[in-house]
Amino acid sequence: MLGSTIRYAARDLLPFTVLFILILSDFACFGFLMFGFHLPDYESVIVSIESLLLTVIGKFPLENLNAHYKYLGPIYFGAFSIVCFFILLNMLISIVNDAYSQVKEDVSLQSNEYEIVAFMMKRLQLLRRRAVHFTMKKFNIRRKSQDRYKMKLVIQKLDLVLFKLEHMSGDLETREHLTLSKDMY
Repeated sequence: MLGSTIRYAARDLLPFTVLFILILSDFACFGFLMFGFHLPDYESVIVSIESLLLTVIGKFPLENLNAHYKYLGPIYFGAFSIVCFFILLNMLISIVNDAYSQVKEDVSLQSNEYEIVAFMMKRLQLLRRRAVHFTMKKFNIRRKSQDRYKMKLVIQKLDLVLFKLEHMSGDLETREHLTLSKDMY
């Protein structure tokens, strides 16, 4: 469901990403122009972007900013925090929330969460058919009863695995392929 939600939200996330990059570059240029001569955290536009991204992930380089610029530093930091954390983060949450509600409502957009189980069941059913065919073909000729018994155990274990997979995935269609016919052995 997460992958389907992100795929559905991708068309709205592109303009959001462009907006985030524009706002980040605006604040980085402002930080470079205002604080770049005195603070190493803002000595170039790239370093300013790094400092702002550190702010976004929670590492606030505020000591030098507050020490050199008592009024402008906190105003700059506060404005960036309000824009990023309150406005942009709420926009991101609303985009993802809308996409999630759309995916949840529209069943065709949802992916099969049991794809791997269905694949495994199909493969095990094929393996079981081959094992039964091999057993019927090879053991019609008299072989050691021990080999015959081992093949019967393999088929029974495959049946048990298929049965458990069916219960796990919620697909309880028919159990014809799970019942061993006694005349086969």
